[in-house]
Amino acid sequence: MLQKVKIVILMLVIFVFALPRISLPQEATKEKKEETKAVEVGEVVVTATKTKRTLADLTVEANVITTEQIENSNAQTVGDLLKYVPGIDTSLSEDRAGTNPWKATFRGLRLNDGYGLILVDGQRVKGGGMGEYGYGLNQIPPEMVERIEVVKGPSSVLYGSDAMAGVINIITKPTPEKRIFSCVQGYGTHDVVMQGLTYGDKIGEFGYFLNAQMEKSEAAKYGGEDEYEGHHIQGKVGYELDKGKRLNLGINWDRNDWLYGEEEGLKISPGWETEFTDGSKLILRGYWYNWDFYHYSPGYTERKGDMGYRQVESQYTRLLSDKHLVTGGIEFLQEEIDYNLADKTVNTRGLFLQDEWAALNNLNIVIGVRLDSHSEFGSEINPKISGLLRFSEKTRFRASIGRSFKSPTIRQLYYLAPMKHGSYYIQSNPDLDPEYGIGYSLGVTQEISDKFSANLSVFKNDVDDMVIRYDIGQTYLGLPLRSYKNVAEAYTQGVEMGLKAQLIESVSSNLSYTLLDTEDKETGKELTDRPKHTAGWQLNYDNQQYGFNVNWGLRYVGSMFIDSANTQESDHYVIGEIKLVKSISKQAKLSLEIDNLFNSNYGCNADYQTPKDKGREGRTLMGKIIVRF
Repeated sequence: MLQKVKIVILMLVIFVFALPRISLPQEATKEKKEETKAVEVGEVVVTATKTKRTLADLTVEANVITTEQIENSNAQTVGDLLKYVPGIDTSLSEDRAGTNPWKATFRGLRLNDGYGLILVDGQRVKGGGMGEYGYGLNQIPPEMVERIEVVKGPSSVLYGSDAMAGVINIITKPTPEKRIFSCVQGYGTHDVVMQGLTYGDKIGEFGYFLNAQMEKSEAAKYGGEDEYEGHHIQGKVGYELDKGKRLNLGINWDRNDWLYGEEEGLKISPGWETEFTDGSKLILRGYWYNWDFYHYSPGYTERKGDMGYRQVESQYTRLLSDKHLVTGGIEFLQEEIDYNLADKTVNTRGLFLQDEWAALNNLNIVIGVRLDSHSEFGSEINPKISGLLRFSEKTRFRASIGRSFKSPTIRQLYYLAPMKHGSYYIQSNPDLDPEYGIGYSLGVTQEISDKFSANLSVFKNDVDDMVIRYDIGQTYLGLPLRSYKNVAEAYTQGVEMGLKAQLIESVSSNLSYTLLDTEDKETGKELTDRPKHTAGWQLNYDNQQYGFNVNWGLRYVGSMFIDSANTQESDHYVIGEIKLVKSISKQAKLSLEIDNLFNSNYGCNADYQTPKDKGREGRTLMGKIIVRF
């Protein structure tokens, strides 16, 4: 450990003394400026409508975390990349390799309980509400991510179950247009070690890409000591048979090991895309995903087995009468569950139709509906309508309303016997019904100038038949027995604000704020672990002449209730972070990342225990060297 601390200190010294001495070529500076300008025009988003649209043209609220933002961030996990997105709260999880953001929320609804759909390259993955246990957000390292698309509001109209609060699509790096090679080596607090290797090329019409990552940490998922080690391999190949006709194949393998658990996943995803002479487009794709696991934490029932997805889908898009871009699709999804506590196969068939209608020169309307046939719950119909009004060239209004549903999780439905959960046992209820939601949203975006833009949105989610956990008044093996039932109604509502500014050529800033109000209508109490106020501020200084970048961040997390009776409350707190990056040649650069800069206690008090008790750590450091050719 002492040797690694010395390395980090040495890197900091290099930053100080190398800053004024090395500059990047003027060509690199020019490329960077052109890249920044392209981002200002508008990031392309595919998750919102399953067609390519810029952020400016979307009828719903969305955020894109770009490649540049990922490279400038301190994030060691994908969950931490989302911390400055208004409406998403990951403050209750630590940013380190091997952690599980199980209390992360999306517009006040918990991701781990399945209220927000998590995709990787547009496809469902195991973890959180998408299956049982696993990682959800933190399945792959940030170094493997090209960008993240966050679409807000009910999205069952396109994606079916679990998209009640919205969709988070983690898009991995694509096959390159020219040869690339890079490697990264990092060391940090808690004996964190991370190593990565990337190689890709394009030969004629054939392109390929390989990314391999390894990470280690001696910190546990929920605090304390552990022996975490993760290995990740991402492979992609693509072949352009003819103009507009492309064959793709992706292969992803992951393995994660802890002191009390191990997981291994394999996904194979082929796809075919073709564009016809009339401009229409057909997409055929599918994937086979298997996830093996063994969890044996002390005080909990052992869980061992595997789960998997088998999915095929087709999508056809065509422009009609210059006013309507119509997209239709069909999908078949099979989920297999086979482990010591559950043995079940669930099939879902989906059919959706969407019309992107240019109603007026300044008004776009998107109307859609989806029919899902679930082998356990029958049929569900989920409509949605959203609109974009361009009041002027710089002012845009958005509004949407949609219905969504969420199937109960595996643990809630299918466990064959009660599971020990620390100080109690919990048993499934196979008679549960799905949860339903209606989501509303209204927003405005204002481009104050070419360098300043602001957005403001208000939202509300009404959830009916919410599944809650309750004590049934019996004991099992001497401990209280709990189960699940559909009784609760709840709402989450709030205001989201964002401001982006290019202060001068080398300095940019981003400010975000979320006001959240929640209530369990059965009790009249606020939902737990939901701070009413969260805010974030980022300042980025990019000195192209000397190859030096500084990214500074501050986050404010307000107080929150930590028990359902609303008698215990945490304190508010502020978290600071900084990342320093220095280019030492055209191919190599060094970075130093410091998290929890002010050594915050994360709002801990007499009610909230101590940072260590809650699995929270103090100030942490991470040093990296990155080489690219």
